[in-house]
Amino acid sequence: MAIAVSAQADSLKVDAYAGIEEEPNIIGFTGVKSLPYNLSIFGFVDFSTAAEKGNNLKNFYGETNLTLSLYKGWGVIAELNEGSNMDPLFRGGISYRPPLFKNYGLGLKFLPFRSDGKGGQASISFHKDIYEKFFVEGWGDLNIPYENSQDTSYMVEIQGGMQLEGDVYAVVEYRVNDCTPDHHKVGVGLEYRF
Repeated sequence: MAIAVSAQADSLKVDAYAGIEEEPNIIGFTGVKSLPYNLSIFGFVDFSTAAEKGNNLKNFYGETNLTLSLYKGWGVIAELNEGSNMDPLFRGGISYRPPLFKNYGLGLKFLPFRSDGKGGQASISFHKDIYEKFFVEGWGDLNIPYENSQDTSYMVEIQGGMQLEGDVYAVVEYRVNDCTPDHHKVGVGLEYRF
């Protein structure tokens, strides 16, 4: 999993899905906040249930990044990845939000530094409101190992949503992860925006 950026600044949303990954349910929290001095913070955490453990929220994965905007969409970014089945991982690099594609929430990042020294990552994300009640958003990550290029991996997530009432949306999500035995997953759920 990785970043899914919303085009709205200063937002928080909660998602609940069924049918994604090996676990039957996922609950996710995603937020974006603008800070003083051209800083912004983005983060998400996904909690998944483990069916054999009585559907307790057992596993989690999250990312937090801090971005300093420098010049015409360019910036520097520091990121922390942490989860229940991994050691904390720090990444660092550059980000770019092309001003020409501002209405599409397009974001690019390249993170050549990784605290365990195993490789870098290139990412793309987007968000687009379609009409008044529909949106589409997604992201893609390409993990690039420094030693064995055959270990290159990718993850892609595309989500479509329709506003049901107020801040409640019905969402459908498609994920591709070449690191899992079953590469393709589809989930359906609800999203609430604060």
